[in-house]
Amino acid sequence: MGKKSKKGQSRASVHHGKAKRASQAAKKRSTSSTSSTAAASVKKVEQVPKPDVQVKKVTPPIATPPVASATPTPTPIIPEATKPEPEPEPILVNESLKDDSPKPQESAVATKKSYASAARTNFPEIALSKSTEEANIPKQLLNNLHLLSPSQTKLANALCKAPTNQSHIFNDWSIETREDDSKKIEFMGQLVRMDEAYPSGGLIGYIRNARGLLEKSKLGENPLEGWAPSVPDGEMFEIGTKGFDDFEKIGMEEIGKCGFTLVAGGLGERLGYSGIKLGLPTELATETSYLQYYIETILAIQSRYAKNVKLPLCIMVSNDTNAGTVKLLQENKNFGMADDQITIVQQGDGVPALMDNDATIAIDSKDPYKIQAKPHGHGDIHALLHSQGVCKDWCAKGLEWVIFFQDTNGLAFHTLALALGVSKKRNLIMN
Repeated sequence: MGKKSKKGQSRASVHHGKAKRASQAAKKRSTSSTSSTAAASVKKVEQVPKPDVQVKKVTPPIATPPVASATPTPTPIIPEATKPEPEPEPILVNESLKDDSPKPQESAVATKKSYASAARTNFPEIALSKSTEEANIPKQLLNNLHLLSPSQTKLANALCKAPTNQSHIFNDWSIETREDDSKKIEFMGQLVRMDEAYPSGGLIGYIRNARGLLEKSKLGENPLEGWAPSVPDGEMFEIGTKGFDDFEKIGMEEIGKCGFTLVAGGLGERLGYSGIKLGLPTELATETSYLQYYIETILAIQSRYAKNVKLPLCIMVSNDTNAGTVKLLQENKNFGMADDQITIVQQGDGVPALMDNDATIAIDSKDPYKIQAKPHGHGDIHALLHSQGVCKDWCAKGLEWVIFFQDTNGLAFHTLALALGVSKKRNLIMN
């Protein structure tokens, strides 16, 4: 009982050995299986082909988690050619240093276009189909139109275009600098004053009339052809006769009712004298100037024949003689005449001097911004007496006559009373 059999012990040992051998075999198979699997895994990785296109790392946008799919989603590839260009960084430009001038190859075209644009804007009379060359508008004027008023622009246009053709007067106007702007404004002011002063069509009419007269003179035509001189009805006198004395006596009764008008717009150039002619001496003994002689004569008439009235003197001067006349009066205290007796009226800028038979306006040789001008003539006095209200004022003071005399005609006063007597006796409006 309970006695172990050798046979049984052997059977158990065998079973144990089998189990041990089975466990080792299983372990061996497990190891072999693991190695085989690992070898297959490595081989599988090696069989994955390398991509031909370089794949760059792309940060995926934030999105909802992808839904599991049996087919994997390929990673997007962005070719280099389609990559967006980066935005350029802004460049700060100093406007004062910015060069907006046309490029060399475009300069002529761009400039011509700008002139044409200015012409269309400021000269509406120019048809849009015409170029500035056809309209004869110089570029020097076009570049300075901003300085001109509308009326000045209109006058400049009329002077430049045909048939007047005076565009040369703007040729010396500066384009690059603004230093002469005030001179250009004064230049246009002179043109406007000349235009307004000429009664027959302004400067355009002056040029037209001058060309007509110059052409007739060139052809030798006589403007008085067909006219015959005649002696008007009047009186003939000899000094010392009764007729002379009678008419002079009548005139002496009227001489105290006169206003005196002296026309003195010219210089003494033809006499070789550089000053005003009123400053010339009437004679060499006392060297009394013409202006002194006239004023002292008027004061003598006033003291003897005027009745409680100061006899007035109106002097017409020009741009050339104004300063000299005023200076001569001031330095000599008006030669004894009261300030309120003297009225000075000034001619305008005169009329443009002309260079040739085509009536080309002359520019001052010393100043490109000044028209060379000449006084219009003694005829301006009548318009000035009216426009300045001189005659109206004289009538209000009870004066009845106007005596006209020139700057260097002192002998006219010797027969003044006689001429007044004839005018009164014959009831003449003008003598």
